[in-house]
This record gives sequence, C-alpha cells and structure tokens, in this order.
Amino acid sequence: MMWQNHRMKDRIPILVVCALCLGLADSTFADEKAIVRAIERFFLVDDYDSKKSMVAEIERDEDYDPSRLNEWLHRASLFAHHEPGVMMLDIVIDHGQSREVLVRVPELYDPSESWPMLYALHGSGSSHRAILQYVLNTFGHRIDEYIIVAPNEYRQTAMGEEGPPSIEHEAILQTLRTTFHLDNDRVFVTGYSKGGYTTWTLATLMPDRFAGAIPIACSYSVLPYAEGLWETMLPNLKHVSILHCWGEDDQLPTLSLEGQEQGATITQQNNFRLRPMTRIMGLTNITHFQQTGTGHGGVIPRQADLEDLFRHTRTIAPHSILQKFRYVHQAQAYWLEGHRWRGKSWSPQSMPIQLRPDEDFGMALGREVQSRLGELQGEIEGQTIRISQRHVGEMTLWIGDDMIEWDEPVKVMRNKSIVFEGHLERNLLVCLLQAQRTFDFDRLRWVGLRIRNSGKARFVTGKTHISTRGVK
Repeated sequence: MMWQNHRMKDRIPILVVCALCLGLADSTFADEKAIVRAIERFFLVDDYDSKKSMVAEIERDEDYDPSRLNEWLHRASLFAHHEPGVMMLDIVIDHGQSREVLVRVPELYDPSESWPMLYALHGSGSSHRAILQYVLNTFGHRIDEYIIVAPNEYRQTAMGEEGPPSIEHEAILQTLRTTFHLDNDRVFVTGYSKGGYTTWTLATLMPDRFAGAIPIACSYSVLPYAEGLWETMLPNLKHVSILHCWGEDDQLPTLSLEGQEQGATITQQNNFRLRPMTRIMGLTNITHFQQTGTGHGGVIPRQADLEDLFRHTRTIAPHSILQKFRYVHQAQAYWLEGHRWRGKSWSPQSMPIQLRPDEDFGMALGREVQSRLGELQGEIEGQTIRISQRHVGEMTLWIGDDMIEWDEPVKVMRNKSIVFEGHLERNLLVCLLQAQRTFDFDRLRWVGLRIRNSGKARFVTGKTHISTRGVK
C-alpha cells in the first residue's frame, strides 16, 4: 500500500453521497457560503470591532455549528494560487536575517485543498537543491503529492549550539503556513547528515508541529557527553513517528558542542547507545534502520518504512505531555504555551561548571544543564487538567474539542492549587484569532487560560497580547 492523501480519502464517501443527493447537497453548501465569506472577511480586516461584528454574524447564522469550523476554514479562499514547479522564497527570520528557501509545488496543487508537506534539510557543504534532488530520487513516486521545502544555509542545527537564540525554522514554517494551503496534520521533516541532526533537533523541540521525522546519516543531536541529557530530552518525542536511518560502516565522528568532533562514530553511537536507550525507554514510535554495506553516503530509507511513516498524522491533543526546552520560544507543547522565562538559563557565560566529588566533566555538565532547562508538563484525567512548569513565569492553557466535554464542569490545577473550576464555553472570537495567528486550522483553540507564576488565571480575550515568536 502506497502513501495516501488522507484528506482526499476521507472525502470519498462524502462525494458519493453528494452524487446521490445532489440537489440537497447544493442547497446546504449555498447556505454555508455566508459563513465561509464571513471567515474570509475576518482574515482580511485588522479592525477589532469589525472582527467582533463578523463573529456575531457567524454565530447568528442558523447553519453555524462549532464542530464544522475546521471544515469552513479550509474552504475559505485564504491562499494564493502558485504554479507547479520549483520556486524560490526569501523568508525573513530574525536578527535582521533571511533564508533562501526552495519550494517544489506539486503538479496538481490546488489552493482549495490542503496539502501535506515535507521539510527537507541539506547536509554540510551541500545545498537546498541537492537535498531536493535526493528526496525526489529516493522517497518514491508519490512524493509528487507533497509540497517539498528546502531551506539553504540554515544555521540552527543542534540544541547545544551557541550564539543568539534563533527562531529560524519556526519562522520559515510559519511563513509556509500562510503561503500554501497546508494539511498541518501531515507535515514531515527529514534531513541528511547535518540535516539529520537538525531533524532530530526540530522533532525534539517542536514535536507538536510534525506528524513524523526522518533523520538520515546521523545520531541524536542532543549533547552526547552531557550525562543524563539524552534520557531527559528523548521523552519529548513520545508522540512523533520517527524513522532513523544510517549506514553500517558510517565512521564519521558524532557532533558535539560548537561542532567539535566526538570520539564515538555515528554507527557506534546509534548501536551501542541510542538504539538500546530508546528500547529501554519504551519509545516504540522510533524505528531504527541500519543499511548494510553503506558508509556515510548513499543511505536510502526502505520504501516500506517510508510508506508506513507517511501514513501517520500529527497528534493533536495528547492527554499526557512533558516538554523540555532551552529557550522560552521553544516553550510550546500541544496545549501548553509558555510566554516568559523565569530563573537561570543555559548559556556559557552564566553556567560555570564546578565538579563535585566523584564527578567527571560530563556528569557535572549534565547536572548543570538539566537545572537550567525549561519544562512544561500536563495531564488530562476526565474533566481535570493538571499542569506544572519550570523556568516559565507565565503560560497559557489552550482548550480544544479533543480535551474536555463542554457540558461538564472543568477543574484546572497548577501543582496542587486550583486555578480554575467551572464550566467553559467555546469562544469563536478567540478561536478565529488564534487560527489567524497560527494558520493551523487542524488544531483549533476555543478557550485560553493565561496562568501567571502567582497562580492567578484569567481568560484569554480577543485583546490579550500573545507573542508571535515561535507560533504554532
């Protein structure tokens, strides 16, 4: 069985019914056009009062049904047409920089339909054109059903790299969301060598953006010599499907801090550390494939493994989340979002390493780094939501349809304190504002509770400021 466009597959039964009941279907569609047009106007205007007026117009419509908002957002004409073929975008990121990004638009691309996307990352000394060609040559003939995106000369690679914190990949991905009509439940990331390390990094720090990841010719990108750090960061990947591929004879040393080379080779690190560790930790979502008779170059994922991975869709609202991160713009985990850092942070200037008795450097570094990692944690049990955070001074709890029963009271606890208790109601204005902010129409947020470090909670309103750094 080859890859499938799940949205088209899901619509086949609907099309059959429509063919049998054409008159009824046409009249229903005509009635709902008013809602779709109001959504289109909502995205076009900046005036807050005008947006409120459009929301009221939608809610008064007799056809309004909150469960169908996702469908109407996808039907709205919010995306420009792009000719099939290869195009180049110059995308502004941060710190006065931009990135040249190669985009391959499928032959049948139609902005009225949402499309899956593959984010492809080149290796050291390579280019966006080279990784695009690699993907086209090795990922199967149905790759033409995907928008393929390849940034050139990107710099954010590993979690331990120095320099100013960058939202490089987040900014690129967000621009792509607003430029192309994406199926955000089927966005995948892959990369070769340096691109493979970057793939691990993005999947670890942005797991709620991806349905799957394919790191190739590499090992895990978190500092291998910081004791305990792999065990700390790997649980971030719990809800992402991963296909990890490398060559049996890959003798390239693994990366370390600031690009310095570490003693263990990629093959050794994968076979004697990463493979056993993911098995012991119960991360069955990670598939390891070692290609026999191959070194660092020429690794090709097995077609059966690719087909299996590309069947997966993104996890929307897992009932258990644990996310560790380095910077506050990485403080985003499914239905929790951090806004402000609190306490000490991980930087060489403020992180002197002092050895304790019976400690080596790796143990001391791991201890110090872990004390400076931010953390978001959450559990949903029935109508009770428990949350906690570390090094995050203010955060938002987002509520969607997959999390609670709206007609039953909800209790929200931060640590052991109740910060909210009562009924919640869908807020269409907040939902549409967040959809416009993120352009993620497949994970709708109806209610936001802003929780301060003091424990006080207040509702997110249409005028609540939410930073656009690292939006998802």
